[in-house]
Amino acid sequence: MDDVTRLQDEMKKINANAELTLANRIRGPKGYGIWSIPDYSSVFLFSKKAVKSECDLRTILQYFDRTLEADASNFLKFGVPDKNYTLRDGKVVLNPA
Repeated sequence: MDDVTRLQDEMKKINANAELTLANRIRGPKGYGIWSIPDYSSVFLFSKKAVKSECDLRTILQYFDRTLEADASNFLKFGVPDKNYTLRDGKVVLNPA
């Protein structure tokens, strides 16, 4: 959230009429949450020009949801299970190279 001023300035260079809305506490089907995720510091915005339909957007969001599941997240961060890392008592232990 500390980057919002720079984002606003950069956006105004492209479109002087553009506006940002700051939303951090968002209510979903499981109650309130925030967009921030440990080890991630980005927010993703999708242009209506690039994403033509709600169906396309839902497909894109399914990808992001999938990357948050433990097995996919561990794969992206640590590599192949039992080759690059091992789970011991629910914790990741990196294997020697």
